[in-house]
Amino acid sequence: MMNAKTGWICLLAMSVAGVVTAGDLVPDFDDWNAIYDSTNAEMKTVTAPTLANGATFAVQVTPTAADITASQTGTVNLIELGGTSNGSALMIKNGNFIFVTKRGANANSPTLDDTDGSDAMLGVTLGAATAGLDTQIWVSFDGGAGAICYSINGVVQQQVLTGTGSAWNWTGNNSISFGMMDTNNIGWRAGLADYGDYASEPYPADNFAAALSVPFSGTVTRGQYFNASHLLAAPPASVSATLTNVTQVLLEWTPGILAESYNIYRSTSSGVYGAALATGVTELSYVDATSVVGVEYFYVISIVDAEGNESVETTDEISIVTDTVPPDAPTGLALTQNSALFELSWDANTEADFASYSVYRSTVNGTFGEPVATGITDTGYSSGAPELGVTYYYIITAVDNLGNESDVSGQVSGTVSSIDDIRLFFITDNGAIYGFNSIASNALNTVDAGRLTNGMLLATIPAYSNYQGVAISPDNTVYGIDADGDVLSWTSPSTFLAGTAAGSLVATGTYEPTDASEKIHGASYDGVSGEYYAVYEGDPADGDIVRYADLAAFINNTPYVTNAAVYGANKANFYYGWGDVPINYTEADTSATTGMPYFQVPGSGQIEAWLSLDAYVGGPQNRKFELSGFSAGAGNIVAAFALIPDATGVVVPVPVLGIQMDTSDVVISWNAVEGATYTLQSSEDLTGSWSDLETGINGVDGTKSVTTPATGAQTFYRVTGE
Repeated sequence: MMNAKTGWICLLAMSVAGVVTAGDLVPDFDDWNAIYDSTNAEMKTVTAPTLANGATFAVQVTPTAADITASQTGTVNLIELGGTSNGSALMIKNGNFIFVTKRGANANSPTLDDTDGSDAMLGVTLGAATAGLDTQIWVSFDGGAGAICYSINGVVQQQVLTGTGSAWNWTGNNSISFGMMDTNNIGWRAGLADYGDYASEPYPADNFAAALSVPFSGTVTRGQYFNASHLLAAPPASVSATLTNVTQVLLEWTPGILAESYNIYRSTSSGVYGAALATGVTELSYVDATSVVGVEYFYVISIVDAEGNESVETTDEISIVTDTVPPDAPTGLALTQNSALFELSWDANTEADFASYSVYRSTVNGTFGEPVATGITDTGYSSGAPELGVTYYYIITAVDNLGNESDVSGQVSGTVSSIDDIRLFFITDNGAIYGFNSIASNALNTVDAGRLTNGMLLATIPAYSNYQGVAISPDNTVYGIDADGDVLSWTSPSTFLAGTAAGSLVATGTYEPTDASEKIHGASYDGVSGEYYAVYEGDPADGDIVRYADLAAFINNTPYVTNAAVYGANKANFYYGWGDVPINYTEADTSATTGMPYFQVPGSGQIEAWLSLDAYVGGPQNRKFELSGFSAGAGNIVAAFALIPDATGVVVPVPVLGIQMDTSDVVISWNAVEGATYTLQSSEDLTGSWSDLETGINGVDGTKSVTTPATGAQTFYRVTGE
């Protein structure tokens, strides 16, 4: 029967022929096998020790108050083995018994509590030295096993060591000293000498003379050295149990000291164990595949050493209960169609072991395969419709932290039947065209990491991946510049999505790249000035912006001005004038509250915005909006265009004309357009969210004013329109 762990055990590593007599200082060690055993303070030559991986020192001494005081500034030697390069010693330093061991002339131990032997130095503080107390100390070090075991008056402790290697030359030569001072050698064997930059703390160079000159003034009763060690054997310090599914238990543990293998014990009663569930396990994990659902199991682990001895002690007991009870099915699933986006929402699950939700989508009513999204921890999810005219069905499930999945929720569905409301189009380098109804919609920032894959895949036209740029005019005519420099036009985004055959050739070779500097990367219409502009792609004018006075100049590539700029990484630029850009500036700028219509997507994958074309031309440092992670998943963006707003659609909000106080009210006025509707919003912090104060405000031709109660000591206002 196994016992729960009660402590560490030291197993005898030295086998002795004949009768074994228990040692006076080291349990289980035969005193006759000591290489050195003396009751007198002395320094002498002993039989050269075999340079084994381990050795054991033992002393019985009674320190004096002078030893305790002297050790604050120096070292008091108890027993030491070695020469001027390698060695080990038991000493008193700073009122504590210490053990130090070293190989290599310039080994450096930063502190006396240094159990990493990679610097060829080890130091361990064993415990306090008490004046007038007869004290028995033994310490065993095993470099191959990476362990040190020590005892002060019968209290056994251990340290785990690292970096010791398998051949640790720490015994030095055959010189040994016990209970005395030798100013020529003390401290050198254990590596405590002054080696300049390698001086070992707490032995600075200016204090080293004192460290070498403190003799032991107490009583020495006995000193021993054995060329073997009490090996420190111990079960793993920690073990964990988790379920890999509803029944299988995964056990994982830290390494045990001197463990060649592990035995696993399982029980359904705490503290009661019979035969091992598994033996000879050499990994640090084990999967119990024979557990039964709904049962509480208890586990302990023991170690087996190289000689086949199993430890009496085990790990602390750990228990786990298998579980097959799933969460309740989610309720309240609803779908809000936002043009090209389906926005799902539902009520939260409240189970204590709830972990996440999974979303399923299908084109067949009531039939679902693998989930399209897993690991969702909030109560909302946005999904793009991959194809026009297709009805998509959605359900969700809840999953607990053991992987149990609930029944399905209710089913919802949605269909995107046309692209009439889509404003924003992105073309990727694999020819895929994604559509969005806006940059920011219903508080969902669609321009965010990974969001582009949630847009609607409108078409995949491989030829478009090679276009130099795509732009759109106010009448919704789409213009594209192909790889040969020809300009094609499509009467609407719908015909553009039908493919190159639906377009008309309006100019031949006007953008033909005779050298790299004539190729462009991104073209767009300027909704403010009526100009067009493009960005050169290649050297020597890489990143320069060329501007065209009108459509004819753009089609015929007759720029009226070229602006030197640094946009060599530009992949797509577009004018977006709808005014619903998220307020998320890279720098504070209150003038940006009416939107930033000039956008680009560089090769690095973020999307950036500027307040004006001049600011865009002026350089990257003028951008006022930036989000990273803007990519299309499988394809990078190479072109983009956005519809141009007009008076019958969304109206670009103009700057507020005036804000004035009227007693406790605020009067806000702005230029309005008849037929449009406006929303008045406020915020206490430009970097925070905006709250609606009044919605559905009807427009007029001219100035519109709204009076509203003041909302705070510092309040910002803005007006958006549709």
